[in-house]
Amino acid sequence: MRSTLCFLLLLLPATAFSQDADSLRITPDDYRVYRADGTPASFDDVAAALAEADVVFVGEEHNDPVAHHLQARLLEAAFQQYGAVRPVALSLEMFQRDVQGILDEYLAGLITEKHFKADSRPWQNYQADYRPLVEYARTHRLPVVAANAPRRYVNRVTRLGPTALADLSDRARTFLPPLPYAPASEAYRAKWDRLMAESMAEMPSRHDTSRVAPSAPADTTAMMHGGALHLLASQSLWDAAMAFSIAEHLLRTPGALVLHMVGGFHVERHTGIPEHLLRYRPGTRILVVAVRPAASLAPFDVGRFEGLGDFVILTDETLPRTFETSP
Repeated sequence: MRSTLCFLLLLLPATAFSQDADSLRITPDDYRVYRADGTPASFDDVAAALAEADVVFVGEEHNDPVAHHLQARLLEAAFQQYGAVRPVALSLEMFQRDVQGILDEYLAGLITEKHFKADSRPWQNYQADYRPLVEYARTHRLPVVAANAPRRYVNRVTRLGPTALADLSDRARTFLPPLPYAPASEAYRAKWDRLMAESMAEMPSRHDTSRVAPSAPADTTAMMHGGALHLLASQSLWDAAMAFSIAEHLLRTPGALVLHMVGGFHVERHTGIPEHLLRYRPGTRILVVAVRPAASLAPFDVGRFEGLGDFVILTDETLPRTFETSP
């Protein structure tokens, strides 16, 4: 089992980065593309499907080098194939809403990359995994949405529950989705319960962190002393914030095509962020591309992968990870 939840890293040792993954050359032999039911497909099929979407969710395992390669290819395909007829935008889980201004300044060339990285709190794997996306957007003048809720407020929900957000200032609440945000759906809760049961049974294991961000908020004490009661609520805040950020961009930019890069749990089976997005913007056309490492790329394991996304891309799990968890 591989966790997709950023905060699960809190129960694990610190991460180390794989030097081998930095220079890894990805080839078509390293992944296999399927439709939701396991029917073989191709990368070109995914690119063609972008034409009928408003928002494309690419669900990753955060240290999967093939996933990051495919994200870069999809962003390039979106701009090259559709950029002349509709505005294309990149949206990222990896930046929080309160650094949007800093991100915008960097994209506009107003500040240096050194100051951008110093002030925007990028994830520790930014350089290898997400910088290529941001630099492509910068080169081609594409907007980048800093989509996630600030961690300090997610931490408050983890410790005290969602009602504690009502105590924040009006300024602080501008970085959040409208309150109160919707709770997790029954389908999402069931998925969550399965994941948490598996995680608690198997941790600590360095192999259970491949969908975890290497810079999660420091909520360990809260988790171990009652905060776990609110973990699903804090997860839903992440989901709602990202959905609202995307909805705001679509409102500002009619006809836009938004590619949102995010941990797979947030979007698989069209639960989580897609559910919140449809509340904020009914009728949004959503495409989910689930990218999952697997021991074998074929045949398609229906029991494990069917329905995770409109497309499911299996990647070679034996390749070096872009970061690992220390034993």
